[in-house]
Amino acid sequence: MKNLRLKQVTFTGVDNDTNLHELQKIQKDYPIAEFGVLVTKNWAHNPRCLDPEHIPLLGAFDLNLSCHLCGELAREALNNNFKNTLELVKTFEVFKRCQLNVSREKADNELVIDVPNTLEELIIQQPSADNCKLFFKIKDRRKMTVLIDGSGGKGIETELKPLKADFKVGYAGGLNADNIKATVSQLFASKDVGDFWVDMETGCRTDNKFDLEKVVKVLKQFEKFV
Repeated sequence: MKNLRLKQVTFTGVDNDTNLHELQKIQKDYPIAEFGVLVTKNWAHNPRCLDPEHIPLLGAFDLNLSCHLCGELAREALNNNFKNTLELVKTFEVFKRCQLNVSREKADNELVIDVPNTLEELIIQQPSADNCKLFFKIKDRRKMTVLIDGSGGKGIETELKPLKADFKVGYAGGLNADNIKATVSQLFASKDVGDFWVDMETGCRTDNKFDLEKVVKVLKQFEKFV
């Protein structure tokens, strides 16, 4: 693991009970950490979501943040419409990356997506290395990357098959503190894997609450990357 190809370890699901001051301390100790915020129109019924009214305030905590669009908002963004998302979250400026959870969506024709200027990267979630059809339908992918998640965001451990690509690729699917090191070791060992990141959601929760102890337990396994 000497080659620093691991770019982010993402923990998705910062919620209303997350202590942002503690999160800030973790970020300072582990710069490789990224924290994902789930955004959906039905956020009030999802305990994994942060109240959108609080999102602009995240900028005061100097965090590496990604916005994960779900449901209708993700489909709208796929159709090049971020208007309703911006009305909900007020700004993209606190986020470095944005993920579209659209692994079940299909595209018959070529897609054109104008990535908001404030974002460094737009992530397209896809079900497997063998099924990235929607991602490759996008005409201009210069600011885009793909997340391979065989569980479709359900946190079910799936067989890991690397995607051979000349761009950064993310991997998710049932990752947690017990299997993350073996998974990352497998990715490092694959000749097909270049730069990559890993993402977990269910694996960093306890009683469906974002668990900072689990976050730190994962990050301690990658202190050599700090």
